[in-house]
Amino acid sequence: MFGIRFFRIRGQSMSPTIKAGDIVLARLVTQSTPLMPNDIVVCRVGKQMMIKRIISHEGQQTFRLAGDHITSMAAIDLGAVPRHAIKARAILAIGNLSLRWL
Repeated sequence: MFGIRFFRIRGQSMSPTIKAGDIVLARLVTQSTPLMPNDIVVCRVGKQMMIKRIISHEGQQTFRLAGDHITSMAAIDLGAVPRHAIKARAILAIGNLSLRWL
């Protein structure tokens, strides 16, 4: 549907912004999609899909990502994430009792 995907969140790495069980609506990104610090993105790291916040970029093709939760994997532990690993940018989080624009 027009480059939009839904993702169900399983972990707490982005809480309190996005909680386990929330549904995130995300727009697929292309190589020309602008990505900025503070964007929340869905990425593939190894075999795992993750949702993280962009904290910085190192050139146009590499980003540092981190979760919002205090126990989330640190950006240094996650390492530099190449642009091609970023699949979508979060737009909206739907929780049990709330709707949150991102």
